[in-house]
Amino acid sequence: MLPYGPPADPREVPIAAGFADLPLAYLACVVVGGLLFGYFWRRSRLIGAAGLAVLLTVPFTALIPSAVYGAFPTVDKYGSLAFYLDGVHWRLLDVHDPALQLIGVHMGHNLVTALLDLGAEAFAAVNAHAWLNLVLNLSCSLLLFESLGAPRLAAYACAIAFGFNLHIFRDLNWYTIEKSGVWWLPLYAWALLGASRGERRAAALAPLIYVGASFYNLYWGVLGAGIAAMALLGSARTELRAAVAASALAGSPLFFWQWRLMQGAAAPGDPERFVNERAALDVVSLWPPRWNRLELWRTLDPVVLGLGVRGMNRWIFLGILPFFVLALGPSQNPPYQALLELAPGFWRLAKPECLFEVVWLGLTASAARESGRHAENHRLPWVMFSASVVFWLLAVRSHPVYPAFSAPLPVTLPAGWSAG
Repeated sequence: MLPYGPPADPREVPIAAGFADLPLAYLACVVVGGLLFGYFWRRSRLIGAAGLAVLLTVPFTALIPSAVYGAFPTVDKYGSLAFYLDGVHWRLLDVHDPALQLIGVHMGHNLVTALLDLGAEAFAAVNAHAWLNLVLNLSCSLLLFESLGAPRLAAYACAIAFGFNLHIFRDLNWYTIEKSGVWWLPLYAWALLGASRGERRAAALAPLIYVGASFYNLYWGVLGAGIAAMALLGSARTELRAAVAASALAGSPLFFWQWRLMQGAAAPGDPERFVNERAALDVVSLWPPRWNRLELWRTLDPVVLGLGVRGMNRWIFLGILPFFVLALGPSQNPPYQALLELAPGFWRLAKPECLFEVVWLGLTASAARESGRHAENHRLPWVMFSASVVFWLLAVRSHPVYPAFSAPLPVTLPAGWSAG
């Protein structure tokens, strides 16, 4: 069996962060988070989500300025922070810059970190970025799921399932920050849903959200295109078609610039090695059932999954099926191999498992819609929410990949790094 993630770096210095070690930090998070969620869960999606994030991830919020959230250093987190400190995000127009060629055009996550980097150490800005992503994952999911008819607490259950699942926390533990910002996907789906209902404001917002998602993480641009295709399957509304066309037009410069960065002998990456040594490993596995090496039963909330399957219509099924098939990766997968041949640059998609995000978003959206159909059952939202919190504590918080805390270390780009 493949390990959950990379081996521990010998330079890593763990920080003890149990209740006995940091009682005041725990109490502060419980009191502040409890008050925020208790008062605002009905009144404000954003503040209520912030309170729940503080509560569930205790004592993370209190340690943002003093300890790295997750393992550090790892190749991904150390390298990402080194490139951020080197200012690669300010060199977007230099097509020959080796750091830009390596990372790709999606630098929006670095700009978010820069906005949060207000004189504190850079690792603290990345911590704040991680915390912000968790809050936005919940609040943007709430926005979509309530738009689909879910009562607020049922929407919270679905939001925890999508935006607070084990996969998110594994990425925060070992990998780069933009992988945890899945909130762009429900936000774009919400805009397209509004456009499908004839809402002009939502239709106007859709291309702006799509560009933001693509610039933040180009993978989200690829997934957003899939969400748009799913939306078009279910509606022929003029506003929706206009929103999708405007999104494609607005996002095309970013995809063109990414294509330019991948040209030339100096551009890093060998298509065959990308496919065989990376894309073939980071996949969804049918047996044993895993999402990129994580046990599927600990990643997918069973109550939300059950409701999602029960409420699924043929449009959702047809929309998510291609993404499920492609998430299985290139090995013995003819549809994936065909796409490698037909889609220029598709080989650079080194983590096919990310395509499962669309599958899970479709299922959680289906669960939200199904909960709205049973609005007369006032106990259902409470049962869903309580079950989701208990499942999260037992399956996610207790999992070995859930982030602990590490001491910050000095970060620099080694001389001659680009030669490697």
